[in-house]
Amino acid sequence: MSAHRTNQAGGLRSTLAFLMSLVALILSFLAYTASDRESQLTGHIEELQEKLDGVKIESAKKIDELRNETSEALSKMSHALKKDEDKGEKWAPGP
Repeated sequence: MSAHRTNQAGGLRSTLAFLMSLVALILSFLAYTASDRESQLTGHIEELQEKLDGVKIESAKKIDELRNETSEALSKMSHALKKDEDKGEKWAPGP
């Protein structure tokens, strides 16, 4: 009988070792897939950063163009008002 019990204890230990190895295998698989997803996300983040840099450059150009157009319009208005003042006319807002 005692030999039979020793065999059961060995069976229990080997079963526990097998279950622990399965858990380790599952955890390693989850870690592998998570690292794969992380590398994909890193790639998407880099693409989005490049697009964002392009948008920043484009918007900076548009803002400069708008600033120049506004400056020219204000300059023209200033010259027109100075000409009217030189003629003796005063500017008055519309009705």
